[in-house]
Amino acid sequence: MGEKILSKMVREKGLSGLNVQSAGTAAIPGYSIYGDLKTALDIKGIEYSGHIPRMVDRNIMEESDIILAMTREHSGYLKERFSEYADKVFMLSEFAGAGREDIPDPIGQGVETYLRVYDSIEEYLVKMKERLFK
Repeated sequence: MGEKILSKMVREKGLSGLNVQSAGTAAIPGYSIYGDLKTALDIKGIEYSGHIPRMVDRNIMEESDIILAMTREHSGYLKERFSEYADKVFMLSEFAGAGREDIPDPIGQGVETYLRVYDSIEEYLVKMKERLFK
């Protein structure tokens, strides 16, 4: 969800040259967005066609300027697994200037949970945008 929300913000702000990508620590490549996540994104008016989940790898870490993780666990995993890129890894909440707060994974918890998590991600991204794109 974070990729789609931030991509929308980037487009609305007219920022060119900023590439937003998503990769997971447990993504299943080849799966598409479906079920409750699809419903939540439809409700929020977020375009998701063509999204293909992918696992984070060394190439993604190397090419990225900033890596934003949703949880302490994900952040720790990335810093340990790809230690040479640890200085690029932040929690989204931390990068937004709001401390180190986990954003829970809503998978399997219903549309309402996806919508709450969407709102949390969006709130942190708005704070981040205010800090970075004044």
